[in-house]
Amino acid sequence: MPQRPVYDVIVVGSGATGGWAAKVLTESGLRVILLEAGRKVDPAKEFREHTWPYELKYRGTVSQQELYKSRQPIQSKCYACDEYGHQFFVDDIDNPYTTAKGKSFDWIRGRQVGGRTIMWGRQSYRLSDYELKAASHDGYGDDWPIAYKDLEPYYEIVERFVGISGTEEKLPQLPDSVFLPAMAMTCGSNSRRSTSFAPSAPGNTARRTFGWVQLSAQGLHRSSGRSSIRPASRKVSTVCTTLERTNPLERTSAIPRRRMSSRESRSYRS
Repeated sequence: MPQRPVYDVIVVGSGATGGWAAKVLTESGLRVILLEAGRKVDPAKEFREHTWPYELKYRGTVSQQELYKSRQPIQSKCYACDEYGHQFFVDDIDNPYTTAKGKSFDWIRGRQVGGRTIMWGRQSYRLSDYELKAASHDGYGDDWPIAYKDLEPYYEIVERFVGISGTEEKLPQLPDSVFLPAMAMTCGSNSRRSTSFAPSAPGNTARRTFGWVQLSAQGLHRSSGRSSIRPASRKVSTVCTTLERTNPLERTSAIPRRRMSSRESRSYRS
């Protein structure tokens, strides 16, 4: 009888947390088994981000909560559970859960290799002490037992591996990342940034920039002791974002204003 393999670690779930845990543990020399309940995704067939609206069955004219209310009444509340990406969300009827009376909770879930990393919008922002130490600023809740300075070196490790495109804005409530070059703005966005959103503009309270986006296709990382650049990806999301420039004690964050159309985003693909 063949000997059964013995593992040092069992990791359950292949999403961002499980995937990174498995990566670090195996790189440290441990024998790891990663368990995933979902299927393996076929990007060539299932990634539909740049599908033209007229190629969709309903062309985006029917509410997603109406389209998927029979099998995904909870998942369809998420903006991304639409004609482009609903296949990455669980079937609520086949995957029920319960909550305490009077404490409803919409549990958005994905069941596939990669977990919810398949479903997120690639916007990558660091938490600051205005989140981690919120109670010290506004008196509500409790402070986290860790501070931004404790997380900063780990943010840098992850960012250097996955690749984050963005610009330094030096906002205390939204710490800068280790950036790859930012994507170019459209002529209209550049004009708006240089005029109405200029620091000297009367009544200015914000600056316009691109959202800080994961571009794993261009991330510089170590592989077998050598640096390498990963092949360019054809799947790049770009979001134009307005960053508030207000009193840091008035906790603010990056607010996505407009997701680019398929036509616009194609011009920014690598």
